Amino acid sequence: MKRRTLLTATAASAAAASLAACGSGTPGESKDDAAEADGRTPIEFWHRTFTPFENEWYAGIVSSYNDAQEKFFVKDVEVPADAWD
Repeated sequence: MKRRTLLTATAASAAAASLAACGSGTPGESKDDAAEADGRTPIEFWHRTFTPFENEWYAGIVSSYNDAQEKFFVKDVEVPADAWD
């Protein structure tokens, strides 16, 4: 399996899981995050910090998703590798 295919599948799975777990709010959400959502349900998408290219790819996918629909707003959150432990 190519790396890009794997990353795409991983991002799609994570987005689907995030949407399925969507609740009435996100713990730790700031007022600025709610303003960015513009009336849409906000969702935080957490992923590890990878290479700059991969991090830009994640940001681009999230931006494309946010532009493509009006029901949800996904916020891309990079989490350092040592925080996952």
